[in-house]
Amino acid sequence: MSGCRADRLARFAFGAALALTLHAVPAGAQTGAPTPLFPPPAGAGASPIGQPPAAAQPAPAPLTEPGGPAAPAGASGTPAAPASPSVEAAPLPELVNDAVGTLEGSASLGSDLWRGTSRSLAEALIPQIPGAESAPARALARRLLLTSAQPPDGAGTTDFIGLRAERLMALGYAADAAGLMALWPAAKLDGPRAAQLADALLLAGELDRACALVGQNAALAAEPAGARLQILCALHAGDRDRAYFLYDLLREQGPEDPALSAALTIADGGTGIALPKDAPLTPLLLALLAKGNGAPPEGWYRSAEAAHLPRLLALPGTGEARAAAAERAARLGLIEPGALGAAYQAVEIPAKELQAATASTPETLRKRAALYQASQQATDPALRARLAHQALKLAPADGLRPAVARLHAPFLRSLSPSADLAGYAPAFARALFLAGAPEAAMRWVALARANAADPGIAAALPGLALLAALNGEAEPAWNRAARRFVEQPIATPEGARLAAIARQLPADTGAAGPQTALPASGLFDPGLGLALRNAAAARRVGETVLFSLIALGDRGPGLSDPAALAEALAALRQIGLQADARALAVDAALANGA
Repeated sequence: MSGCRADRLARFAFGAALALTLHAVPAGAQTGAPTPLFPPPAGAGASPIGQPPAAAQPAPAPLTEPGGPAAPAGASGTPAAPASPSVEAAPLPELVNDAVGTLEGSASLGSDLWRGTSRSLAEALIPQIPGAESAPARALARRLLLTSAQPPDGAGTTDFIGLRAERLMALGYAADAAGLMALWPAAKLDGPRAAQLADALLLAGELDRACALVGQNAALAAEPAGARLQILCALHAGDRDRAYFLYDLLREQGPEDPALSAALTIADGGTGIALPKDAPLTPLLLALLAKGNGAPPEGWYRSAEAAHLPRLLALPGTGEARAAAAERAARLGLIEPGALGAAYQAVEIPAKELQAATASTPETLRKRAALYQASQQATDPALRARLAHQALKLAPADGLRPAVARLHAPFLRSLSPSADLAGYAPAFARALFLAGAPEAAMRWVALARANAADPGIAAALPGLALLAALNGEAEPAWNRAARRFVEQPIATPEGARLAAIARQLPADTGAAGPQTALPASGLFDPGLGLALRNAAAARRVGETVLFSLIALGDRGPGLSDPAALAEALAALRQIGLQADARALAVDAALANGA
């Protein structure tokens, strides 16, 4: 591990220790959400994993300055006292809670998310949320950033809505970022902020809302980005004359823009037109291509940021570059499994390669595409099961493994376990655990247990026991097999992680203690561990989640430091996030050979 990483962890630990000794006075704040910029259409703002955001709270009544102008006459008819002519009365600025969000209730982490946490610490840690490929880690980060809560303690130096939206965009959640930025008070929505919101709306496919924004926000309309957006919006409204008039005005004011010219022609229904190969990937150009169902330059598949990927992959296209972008998006959980399957189907594979797929392994994109195409064409369930088994032979720590598991999960759920498929049982059980289908996975676990005499299957049983126990299996004998990772730990990083996970299981009073201590890699900063334990003990939820995610690191729980993994899982359970801790533990267990 580099010194830079160690230095960063040391800075975290110092900041946490300082935060634990100082108590900031919370600033007065509006408890509800600011007035929305524009009403969302029905169904707008739904999360990419199907969780609709809760409605924002109404804005509070205007405040009256103590000692200032009296209230108007009420029902008693008493006249209001005149203001002193020597004092000019000025309204108080609107007090805004910029910790509001789009998730409330059980979908959120609670309105007291930031209770006890200093604003300065929250502002320092949020940009450090890792961009790991782990689905449970990303889901936890997303909930943290979207939760509507009271603000952290103390005065801030950063716009808390913008800070969280920026991190959501970096993680690839454009629709969520747009929903959060839409909570900016209208008074704060200057040109640059409105341009950020418009870009997020375009990436989320919310063209109507982006056009409403530029129509209502004069500051955005005056921005260069706003001028270009108005061209698209005029075309979207069916006003071709205005669209080309605005485009001509733009050309007169600046240099030629070949990419915009080509994209406008495509959006207007032109054929035989392609964007220049060096055209920059922008939300506006993506939206113009989407309107005309145009294909993007191939280079975009390699240069796209995470937030661009879902919209980019919705455009027509074929080839391995597109499939590689789909694999990247699938690793991050930004597209549905079917979109990855469609990208694999669009790769041209000769019949000879498809026939050889049953004997191939998925070490290259082309072989993964061939395995998927062959499995989709197979009509014999036994042959399809064999192809699925081959496709799942990815390394345990391969970040693509969960995506491939989700891709084949519908078939595996429909397949009945039988004696002739016993050899596939461990792999199919793991795939279904990865796909979030534990009940279906347990059917294959049962088949594996019934064939424990097979040496190949017997070797997989302790790992399957651990996965079953994490998913609620309570059979004592089976759970003792899971605790073998604690009692007889393997002296490797993978073994240390499995031991850390098994320690989260309920203790077996009759079991032997560990033969060796938890192996340590020496990379986990003890100051960060102390900060994490203190935050959890004080039930500072947001702070605990942030330190947990940072401790797990950029590579996620599956490749984290074993001590960091143990600390994070214990801390999350301590603050009541047992389901999140369990999901992270399952993810890490599967990545380490369980």
